[in-house]
Amino acid sequence: MAHPLSYFRKIHLEFVLLSLCFLSFCQSFAQNNNEVKYTFKPLQFSVFPGLSTNGINPGQYKNGISINILSGYSAGNTAFEVAGLSNFNKYSSYGIQLAGFINTIGGDIRLHKKYSKQESEQLKAGFTGIQTAGLFNVLTGDIEGIQITAGANLLGGSATGFQLAGLANLNKEYFTGFQIAGIINFTGSFTSGVHLSGIMNYSSGELYGIQIAPFNRASTIYGIKSQVDIGYGLQMGLINSAKDMDGYQIGLINKAKNVKGLQIGLINIYRKNKEGIPIALINYGNGSESLNLWISETFLVNIGLGTGSEKVRNTISFSYSPFVNPNWPRRAFGYAISRIWHVNNGKQFKSIEMAFSWLNYEKVIKENAFNLLITPRYVYGVHIGRGIYFNIGGGVNYFIYPIENQKNIGVFKSPVWPSIIFGFHTD
Repeated sequence: MAHPLSYFRKIHLEFVLLSLCFLSFCQSFAQNNNEVKYTFKPLQFSVFPGLSTNGINPGQYKNGISINILSGYSAGNTAFEVAGLSNFNKYSSYGIQLAGFINTIGGDIRLHKKYSKQESEQLKAGFTGIQTAGLFNVLTGDIEGIQITAGANLLGGSATGFQLAGLANLNKEYFTGFQIAGIINFTGSFTSGVHLSGIMNYSSGELYGIQIAPFNRASTIYGIKSQVDIGYGLQMGLINSAKDMDGYQIGLINKAKNVKGLQIGLINIYRKNKEGIPIALINYGNGSESLNLWISETFLVNIGLGTGSEKVRNTISFSYSPFVNPNWPRRAFGYAISRIWHVNNGKQFKSIEMAFSWLNYEKVIKENAFNLLITPRYVYGVHIGRGIYFNIGGGVNYFIYPIENQKNIGVFKSPVWPSIIFGFHTD
């Protein structure tokens, strides 16, 4: 798939051509940037270029206020411009610009010409103020201010301020401020501020702000451990993606190559994660994966799969008790998050963990049969060889939602009782 702005120049020229479809004869009057010497006019009226108070050479005039019935063409405007269809300003402009179809700033009316890179840079023009169009706002340079359109805002430079588009905001360079788009926000360089999109936020550079959309993508997300103290980055969506992630990702699936920050989701995917904080049911990457087997005071058989980083481990588990007793749970599905410290060169470890279990008393799992058990505990382990650790731990069980008329579990006569575990895990 082509780069989202690879067609920028082609799209820009096509839009200008459409907006000036009544005015093709004016091309013969256009001049080179270096040759044009515009005259300032405080007020200008036109039906379309060539039929205006600025005569047949409107590109030689910069106006304070322009009133264009159909389309307007000028060197620029400094206060207010309105058109039924389109406004075209050859050079940088200021103030308020309104058009029923398209606002275009920067470029040359000789649409057939192919510009060199140097000529394209010379033709860049920016805008400061408020720009509103029915379908498109197109700039070859930068904008500082507000852009609003039902279609797309297309910039060949950077943007600072506020952008609202029914379809897309596409900025070739950086963006700082607040962006809202129905489909996509795209930035070719770094991004800061708040970015909301109906489908996707995409930043080719660094993210210092917030991306909120079903799909979010950034090159680098800075955070508390970053060497640059500029700002923190946050992604919130269904799928979040970054290369280097030292900020925050919250979503169903979080993906990054190198992780030093916080990931919260259903699945976290990474290539390297030794210092980060992954919180999910499943973490996939070269972090710390382990197989756990243990015995507890409530269940004879417990098996778990641990994933995460070297510091933080997430464990999903299944527990089973063979005892046939109405006061004793038959099975449980659990999740635990642990903060781990390795000591003595990895020969021992200690951890603090919070475990959550959903208990079931029936032989057959029924609706509303599960009850929540919360267990904070401390665990100590010793390496016994071949990557296997022997663990022992203790804590407190708290049965938050006892089933009706169920006030004790097994020999315990209270919803609160001590937790004791011992077993093994691989590392």
